[in-house]
Amino acid sequence: MAAGCPEKIDLEFFRYVWTYREQQRPKLVEYFEGLRPDQSLVCFTARTQADDYLKSLARQQNRASIH
Repeated sequence: MAAGCPEKIDLEFFRYVWTYREQQRPKLVEYFEGLRPDQSLVCFTARTQADDYLKSLARQQNRASIH
């Protein structure tokens, strides 16, 4: 925390984190299950995976623009 800004407990945020798996996650799962066939969900577990994915998209786009 910055000087002069005491840290405080935000009960709403704590409740959100505590109940995420039970209340929020099912909403996300339902949303992603409803994706159209032309939509896709890509999940990364590391920043390097995201970087590699974006680089591969850029390479694909470059190849498509050349042809």
